[in-house]
Order: sequence, then C-alpha cells, then structure tokens
Amino acid sequence: MLHRDIKPASILLTEYGEPQLTDFGIARITGGEETTRVLVAGSPAYTAPELLSGTNGTRLTSALLGDLLYDQGHLTEADHLLDRSHTLGAEGGTVDFMLATYGTGARLKRLLGQRDAAKERLDEGARPAHQLRLPRLAARIANERIRAGTGWAANHPDTVEGGLNLHDRDNGLATVTAEVNEDSAIRGILYPRTDLQGVGPASQRAHALVESIDRRARPRAFLTAALLRVEALAVEGDEAPPARNCFR
Repeated sequence: MLHRDIKPASILLTEYGEPQLTDFGIARITGGEETTRVLVAGSPAYTAPELLSGTNGTRLTSALLGDLLYDQGHLTEADHLLDRSHTLGAEGGTVDFMLATYGTGARLKRLLGQRDAAKERLDEGARPAHQLRLPRLAARIANERIRAGTGWAANHPDTVEGGLNLHDRDNGLATVTAEVNEDSAIRGILYPRTDLQGVGPASQRAHALVESIDRRARPRAFLTAALLRVEALAVEGDEAPPARNCFR
C-alpha cells in the first residue's frame, strides 16, 4: 500500500507513546488501478519537488505564493512565481488565482519597470473578466489600471461622486468587489491632480472605507484601506510628488 501523504500531522502517538500512521484517505493499493493521471495527490508542503515540477497544481500554488511574497516585499521572487502561474492562462484556477496572476502580476511588472508587460497582463486579465462576467476580477483590473495611470481620468463621473455602497453586507464577494471599486474611485480623485480641489472628499471616503472594515476579521483588507487613507491624507497635506508616488 502507498500512503501518498505522509506528514507530521499523519503520525499520532498511542497512549503508550508509540507512533501510529493515520490518514489513509488517498492511499493506494500497490498494483491497483490508477484513477488520477494529472493531479498530484498529497500535501504540497511535504511532496517531493520532482513530483510537483511542471504540474498544473504547482503553477496554481505559485499564484497564491507569489501574491504572499509580494505582500512581504520579495518582488523578484514573487514575479517569478506569478510568471509560472501565468502560463496556465485564463483556464488556470478560480477567480482568486486570476486575481493574483493578472492583478498582482501586473503590479509587479510595473514596479519592476516593465510597463509594457504590465499593460499586456492587465489586457489579458480583462478578457476573461468580461467574457466570463467576473465582477471581482474586473474591479481588480480597473484598480490596477488606475494605479498605473492608465485608467479613469480624475474627472470621470464614477470617481467624483458617491461612496462605498454595500447593498448586501452578508455577501462577502460583493463586499470585496464594492471595496475595490471604492478604492479605485478614491484613487481616481487623487491622481492625476494639479491642485487640491476634491482631495478632501477623497480623504473622507477613504476614512469611511477604513471604518467599514472589521480589522480583526479582515486584517489584510483593513491594512489596504488604512494605507489608502494615509495616501489621501498625504496628498491633502500637499506632500512632495515622490512621497505621493511611493504609495502607488
């Protein structure tokens, strides 16, 4: 019998202190019929690298790991991983994987000075967002375009009026989409701008966005909104352009 998922959590101790192997959920009888040919069984953290190399599962995992490394400031490593997940195209995984591959991937390209590659990555992500009607992905693509300075103009009607509008607070995905759209609207007011007219409302909306997020339940979303609020306050205080740009 092949266990196929040996890891510390699969080994328990009896009352006598003797180790016992457990968790035979994906075990396979040697010589039995093979039921999977593409997917790799087992826990990724404890699977041999040579077994994972080149699989779709590895490239999907690369998207989430690349997103995490970006948050930690490891830009080059994150870019490499997201390039791997990008090879799967729009067929690779759920919206969460596409958010990382196209959204975070494009941001990394821009931060690393590859603006053409960043634009191409966003254009690629916009296609499945439109064709498959994925509002969360569409909102993220629009947000990254605004950050890159290729999205809405500051006087676009969607950026001037309004505020966070949550029709259904119990719908987590709708809430996240609304928050990203509000982030985009605030950024559309802040940039590009030659004077401080309208910055005050942007600062107020950023404050409202922060207050709408439970910091204990969603610390990452809260931090993102808090950074946007700091950015709005910095622009309102007429910080020098280099100081403004560091937030983008």
